[in-house]
Amino acid sequence: MNNLRNDKHCFVFLQGPHGPFFAQLAKMLRHAGARCIRVGFNRGDQAFWSTMSDYIAFRHDHSAWPETFERILTEHHVTDLVLYGDTRAIHAQAIEIAKARGIKIHVFEEGYLRPYWVTYERNGSNGHSRLMDMTLQEMQDALKHSDLEVPLPPSHWGDTRHHVFYGALYHWFVMFANWNYPNFKPHRSVTVAREFQLYVKGLLMMPIHRLHRFLTTYRITQGGFPYHLVLLQLEHDAAFQKHSPFTSMKEFLGVTIEPEVAQITVIRGNRREKVWFQDLFQHPEMDIALRGGDRILVESDTRAFTVLGAAGSQARVSFPTQTISAIEALALVGGLSSVSADPKGVFVFRNEPADIANQVMGRTGLKGAQRMVYVLDLTKPNGVFNARDFVIRDQDTVYVTEAPFTQWNKTIGAITGTLGSAQGLANSTQALSGN
Repeated sequence: MNNLRNDKHCFVFLQGPHGPFFAQLAKMLRHAGARCIRVGFNRGDQAFWSTMSDYIAFRHDHSAWPETFERILTEHHVTDLVLYGDTRAIHAQAIEIAKARGIKIHVFEEGYLRPYWVTYERNGSNGHSRLMDMTLQEMQDALKHSDLEVPLPPSHWGDTRHHVFYGALYHWFVMFANWNYPNFKPHRSVTVAREFQLYVKGLLMMPIHRLHRFLTTYRITQGGFPYHLVLLQLEHDAAFQKHSPFTSMKEFLGVTIEPEVAQITVIRGNRREKVWFQDLFQHPEMDIALRGGDRILVESDTRAFTVLGAAGSQARVSFPTQTISAIEALALVGGLSSVSADPKGVFVFRNEPADIANQVMGRTGLKGAQRMVYVLDLTKPNGVFNARDFVIRDQDTVYVTEAPFTQWNKTIGAITGTLGSAQGLANSTQALSGN
């Protein structure tokens, strides 16, 4: 901070952690020669800021925030933006405006090491952190040049008791003393009153939850069956809400892979073997004993085929089961079009390996993948049976041709449409000439 004394730095603080942390940080910055101002959005923000002479209360509707923030930056010649978390709407808008002006952005966040530590990063945290652009190897290389000896945190700040106390005090001001901020809306979907009710309920139910957790843990650890440990995040946490595809823990716990399309891959050294999940259970002899260092991947089937032409719909379709026939493939897109399809002309385009192509063509000299076209005529006595037995493969293209009368109708339509246009043009010419 020593280099601040000769600079005209002005730090604007937005919402911070519950408690005096931002006020103490601003005090240190002032001692270093910088100016500090605070924008507050509710009575809790105001209560934890020590000097009202540099406190700015934002009491307007949220829609007025971007214009107000622009004015604050201009009037106070702000050089640095300090905030806690970068995803709530007021902070995200402020960051966008500050970046456009070339203002330095300092983002604090709930510590990656908790409860004593606060995380500080430039320009963004969590999903917006620079760490997201680094590989694990780059992180390991960076740590080689870092001091891993971490000093002990001060005993007077940061433990769970402080977080609970300051959090409760902050929300007390918001619930019972917020009359000067009529337009304030919390960034969480759960209101302060509802959150308070949940905390009280959790406190009262703590003995029952503790017993239930003990019994559940005992059943899992002593059950003799494999289980997986998943680290969960608080449902209302910004990282969970803004940087994941889920909105609740129930959605996350509901994520599964359908057994019909689940594939299991076992990686042992340089060897990789894959088996279908259902085959493994239907044929126990396919199971193997795992060894130390083995890696197991459970993946959803990524195979797909494409249907074009006069079918019920034209789409790229994922395999819903391990195997699928041509009839089933057509059924997945609504079958053949009843008004335009030619059941005599269902084509399957495929790149066949050389060994299969040689067998189909009765040859021996074909090399490399061969482009093959299979024709299915559904009007023949065995046509439907053949289509039912014909297995669709990954990346196949199924093309349904149009019936001759459909092509004839298109031709007639084009001709009559052209004649109609010519007649219309002639009529328009006569009208313009006055004849």
